[in-house]
Amino acid sequence: METSICLSTQMEFTGSSYSGTYKNGRMEGEGEYKLPTQTRYEGEMKDGMFHGKGVLHFPNGGKYEGIWENGICKQGNYTFSDGLEYKETDWDYCNGYDRRFYTEICYGLKPAGESQMINEHPSAVINDTGYDCRDTTLGDTPLGKAASTSSA
Repeated sequence: METSICLSTQMEFTGSSYSGTYKNGRMEGEGEYKLPTQTRYEGEMKDGMFHGKGVLHFPNGGKYEGIWENGICKQGNYTFSDGLEYKETDWDYCNGYDRRFYTEICYGLKPAGESQMINEHPSAVINDTGYDCRDTTLGDTPLGKAASTSSA
C-alpha cells in the first residue's frame, strides 16, 4: 500500500532541504526544495524530481515559472526582480536603440540634471563622498572613506 506523508528534512550531503510530501520514501506531490545557494523551488515533485508546475525563486528576486518533466524544464518564463518579463522574441528592452533602465520605461525619465545610475525606483541616494558598488553604498564608513578618498 502506498502512503503519502508530509515531512521537512535537511539533506546534509548536498546542503539542501525539502519540506513537502513523500511517497514511498521519495519526494512526491507538492513541496519546497531549497538549495544551498538560497534558490528555492516551489511546486510539484514526482519520484524525487521537479515534475509538473513549479517556480524557481532566485536570491536576487527573479523567478522562473515552468512546467517540468522528470527534472527537466520543458517550458517556462523568467521574470526579473523588477517585474520585467524576459521574451525570446520581440525583446525590446535594452537593445541597440533604447538603452533605458526598465524602471525608466515604467516610471519615465528623470528631469535634466538628475541621473539614474541603477535600475531601482526610487534610486538609492549616494552622497558626494561615496559611490555605489551595487551590493552596498560605500561612503561614511571606514572602508567607504578609504575607497572614495584614495587616488590612483
